[in-house]
Amino acid sequence: MTPMIETLTRDLHSEHRDWESDASLWKDELETWLKELSRASGDLRRAERALEAHAQVLDRHTLDLLPEERDVRRHERAMAQVAGGGRAQPVLPPGDHTAAAERHRKMRDAHERLKKYHHTVLARVAVLLKAIAEPV
Repeated sequence: MTPMIETLTRDLHSEHRDWESDASLWKDELETWLKELSRASGDLRRAERALEAHAQVLDRHTLDLLPEERDVRRHERAMAQVAGGGRAQPVLPPGDHTAAAERHRKMRDAHERLKKYHHTVLARVAVLLKAIAEPV
């Protein structure tokens, strides 16, 4: 064999070993990625359960608003009757107005916490969906 052919053969063998090494690495990485994907699928199932729980919290918050709205309307009607010369008793005696204001403040704080959490979750879901939709 001529020195040129020997060099070429050696280079080709070296390149083939590199290819085999690459293929081995790729197989290892794919195995790892499949395990990670399996864990991520489990994470998504947990995330779905968390979203369902969040929906239940939103439903409960909606129900909690009903008596609040009703009490405010009643109180306003009673105040309007008194202001118009009527003899209706306000639904909330003066001492209870402070308690109602505190209850309302707590509902507002709860609503703001829910809003922040809700917007954060939806933004992160949107980012995840965008990342998943990108072509490989």
